[in-house]
Amino acid sequence: MKALRRASQSVKDLRANEDYRNFRQANHCSLSFFGIYTAVYSAQNLQGTLFDHAGYGPLGLISNSIAYVGQGIGSIFCVYYLQRIGCIKSMGWGSVLSLPSIIALILPTLAYYYQDSTNILFSSYLVYIVTIAASFLNGFGEGISQPASGNYISDCATEKSKGFFFAYFWAFYMGS
Repeated sequence: MKALRRASQSVKDLRANEDYRNFRQANHCSLSFFGIYTAVYSAQNLQGTLFDHAGYGPLGLISNSIAYVGQGIGSIFCVYYLQRIGCIKSMGWGSVLSLPSIIALILPTLAYYYQDSTNILFSSYLVYIVTIAASFLNGFGEGISQPASGNYISDCATEKSKGFFFAYFWAFYMGS
C-alpha cells in the first residue's frame, strides 16, 4: 500500500513539474521586460520635465503621445513579425527599438548646455524631429514586443499553468 501511495505521489509531482517546466524561460522574459520597461517608462516620465526646463514646452508630452500612436501601429504589424521571425526575435527587436528614445534624450540636454552654438546638432528643429522619430520607434517596438511576450508566455505555459504564468509576467511588467 505504501509503495502505491509513493508511486501515486511521484506521478503527481511529475505532473506538477511538467506544468511548470518552462518557468525559467517565463521568469527570464518577465525580468527582461521589467528591466527594459523600467528604463523606458522612467525616461518617458523625465521627458516632460526635461523638455520643459530646456525650453521645448510640451515636447515631452507630445513625444509620449507619439509613442502611443506608434504602439498602436506596431501592434497591427506584430502578427506579421511573429510569423516571420518568431516570438523571441520579435521581443528582442521590439525592445531594441526602445533604445533610440532613451538615447535621444541626450540631444536636448546637449542643446540646453550649448544654447549659443550655431551647430545644427543643437537646433530646436533637429531636437523636435529626432525626439518625435525616436518616440515613434519606441512605440512601434513596444507594439511588437508586448503582444509577442504574451505569445511567448503562452508557449511556455500549459493549460494548467497559464493563469499563473500570465499573472507572474503581468506582475513584473506592471511593476516597471
